[in-house]
Amino acid sequence: KFSGEGTTTRKLASNLEGHLNVVMGSGKVLNAGFDRLTNSFLQELSRTLNPLQSQREDTSINCAAAFFAVDNGKLSGKPAIVVDTPDVKIFSDVTLDLESERIKAKFKTVPRKGLGFSVSSLFNPYVEVSGTLAKPKITVDPTNTLVGGSLAVMTGGLSVLAQNFVDRVNASGNVCAERLIEANEEMQKRDIKN
Repeated sequence: KFSGEGTTTRKLASNLEGHLNVVMGSGKVLNAGFDRLTNSFLQELSRTLNPLQSQREDTSINCAAAFFAVDNGKLSGKPAIVVDTPDVKIFSDVTLDLESERIKAKFKTVPRKGLGFSVSSLFNPYVEVSGTLAKPKITVDPTNTLVGGSLAVMTGGLSVLAQNFVDRVNASGNVCAERLIEANEEMQKRDIKN
C-alpha cells in the first residue's frame, strides 16, 4: 500500500508513503537458475550469506518474509527481511533513501542447530551492504565485528560460543510467522495514524 505524487519517478519516490509486506512459503531455488536470473552482486551476496549453497543443486527455503515501512521516501525495516532455510536463518535490517538510492542493509546469519561448530563457522554473522542501488558493495559490518572480536579475545573465545547459543535460541521457532505478526501490528498502527 503506497501513496505519493510527482511528475517524475524520482520525485514520486522522494515523497512516497506506505508499506510493503511480502510473505513466501516453502520452496526451492535452483542455484544454477538463480545465477542466470540475477546479477553478479546478488549471486555474491547469496554465497556470502549461505556458503553451503554452492555445494548443492538447489537451496531449500522454509519461508521468507519482508516488511518495509516507507516514510517521505525513506524505506526501512527492522528486520526488513527474514529468510529461513534448513542451514541458516537470515535477518536483515534495511534503510533505503528512494530519492538518493543510498542503501544500508545489515545482515545477521544464524546457523541452524545440528550443523556443528566447524560448519557454522563458515557463516559470517556480520555482513553489510552499503552504497547505492546502482553500485552496492558487500562488506563486513565493522561495528559488530569489532565488538564481537574484542569480546572473543577477552573471553578466550567463550563469548563466540555463548553468542552462537543466544542467537540460536532467539531465532528458534517460525521467524517468518513472528515477522508477519509484527508487520500486521505495524500496518494497523500506520493505518490508524493515517
